[in-house]
Amino acid sequence: MKKIIGMFSVFIVCLVTITSVYAAKYIVIDNDPLSSAPGNFKSTGYTYGKGANDYNGDHRLGTPGKETNECIWVHKSITYADVPYASYRVYLHNSSFTCPKAAYYVTAPNGWQDKFACFINQDTAPGGWSYIIKNYSSYPESELGLTLGNGGSSGGGKLGADAGEIIIPN
Repeated sequence: MKKIIGMFSVFIVCLVTITSVYAAKYIVIDNDPLSSAPGNFKSTGYTYGKGANDYNGDHRLGTPGKETNECIWVHKSITYADVPYASYRVYLHNSSFTCPKAAYYVTAPNGWQDKFACFINQDTAPGGWSYIIKNYSSYPESELGLTLGNGGSSGGGKLGADAGEIIIPN
């Protein structure tokens, strides 16, 4: 019995060590000014709304195809040097998000020098977190963030913005 308990203890120590070595850091930037999510969020031309499935209970809603309208999530304390292979996700869990071709970009401070990441069909995306890009390693700016750009989005529907997330590998 002591041998089994000893082997189990060694297994638990190894499991905790492996988990802590490979654990990633998840940083959420939300559009809710009352949330505890760090960073900056700004939007122009979007309307504020609330929904039961939204991250922290709220979202922004826009219309595709208007160049002046965008949502930007920027985290000011993360630098590219700190996260050479960060991944990015957005939270999509609202039935009002119906844009079939929402354009997402990785962005530098204050939204300048965006680099296209991908299109997502918000109407058919599964509820919850959707990857924008995994292991992004070619963005040498000083701060990291996401932009949802109306100008690149198309296909009608309503363009939705909720939370963004940066995943930093350990």
